[in-house]
Amino acid sequence: MAGSQDSSSADGQLLDRYRSGEMAAFETLLRRHEAALLRYAEALSGGDRNSAEDLVQETFLRLVRRKAQVQINGSAAPWLFRVCRNLAFDRAKMEVRERQRREKAARPAPWQEASAVAEQKDLHGFLEAELRRLEPKTQDLLRRKMVQGATYKEIADQTGLKSSYVAWAIRRGIQTLSERLQARGMGLESLEGGNQ
Repeated sequence: MAGSQDSSSADGQLLDRYRSGEMAAFETLLRRHEAALLRYAEALSGGDRNSAEDLVQETFLRLVRRKAQVQINGSAAPWLFRVCRNLAFDRAKMEVRERQRREKAARPAPWQEASAVAEQKDLHGFLEAELRRLEPKTQDLLRRKMVQGATYKEIADQTGLKSSYVAWAIRRGIQTLSERLQARGMGLESLEGGNQ
């Protein structure tokens, strides 16, 4: 008799009975709506079953916490689906904000970027000035190597110099620039590169 009454009772009546302390009435509400709500939550979660289960659990927890305020006439489905949808939207917004926060934290601060640019310009300006202090032939060879990325053989072919001389002159020029940079407390990445 109680079972037939539960199956025919309106959700509002079940909620009233649950408010009066009848746990079986809540279990009936849960059984009645859980499967459909889970399918809906899974669609909202992009097919993520675990996330959907969390949403459904939180939806029913909201019903438990707010049982005194919730007004249901007829079916509880509209209220449950609305709460579930709102929870899913809130979670999605929170995930977007968290992703944006992580991305922002991963980016250097504007002053760090400006400092790095200024440091790079300072290094470039210093290298250019020091390069001009080298003899013209060494300047030319270093520019061909560093700017054009030419190999020693290509530079030798272009200039008519021997490859061994080109290699020696470039290494000597790089060593000179490196020593001058170190004297100013600056580091020097390999200017020579891998193309021999």
